[in-house]
Amino acid sequence: MMNEDKLLFSEKVSAGKRTYFIDLKENKQGDRLIKITESRKDN
Repeated sequence: MMNEDKLLFSEKVSAGKRTYFIDLKENKQGDRLIKITESRKDN
């Protein structure tokens, strides 16, 4: 199933060995959602 949310805003935030991706999306019903994804460097 495809995610059909419309991307309104996206930001990349670096914090040491971690990077956060913050996305603001809007679904078909007009609800706005914030999605936060964390990425880590394993060294």
